[in-house]
Amino acid sequence: MQPNVLIKNNFLSEDKFLFIEDAVNSNEFPYYWQGQATDIKPDGIYLWSHRLFDIDEKEGILSNAFDYIVPSIIKQLPNFNKLLRAKVNLYVNQNKKLLSPWHVDLFCPHKVALFSINTNNGYTEFKDGSLYKSEKNTILLFNGELKHRAAIQTDTDKRININIDYE
Repeated sequence: MQPNVLIKNNFLSEDKFLFIEDAVNSNEFPYYWQGQATDIKPDGIYLWSHRLFDIDEKEGILSNAFDYIVPSIIKQLPNFNKLLRAKVNLYVNQNKKLLSPWHVDLFCPHKVALFSINTNNGYTEFKDGSLYKSEKNTILLFNGELKHRAAIQTDTDKRININIDYE
């Protein structure tokens, strides 16, 4: 197990979790195509995302979905001071095991909260070999300086997680 990594199962109450799960699985929830998983290089991993918040954008809040997704999560984060970025990721099954490049989310001191919406065989891996599977209503908390990568699922049509970067 990677030091400085914390897992919390059943992170949200069942009613709050089900509300968010239904919203991000809705046919009306807008996802936007991304041709790669990271900004490092073309990596052959395709995903859809929905940006909720970015501190570098003039408005900060980028989506109407912000109000019914983000506050429920951030109010339970340990040592939360300031939101830097929040987005929903939807990885599609590409019928083969794919790994994103090793990366950090931001190039400034930060913490990462990765909240899983569904259970699947996708996971987050750290450089020391530690693997953390995607499990429904589970959050993975770690120091943003830790290089990590996403493993794309092959057992479900989609892997949905909410990625929050914060101070």
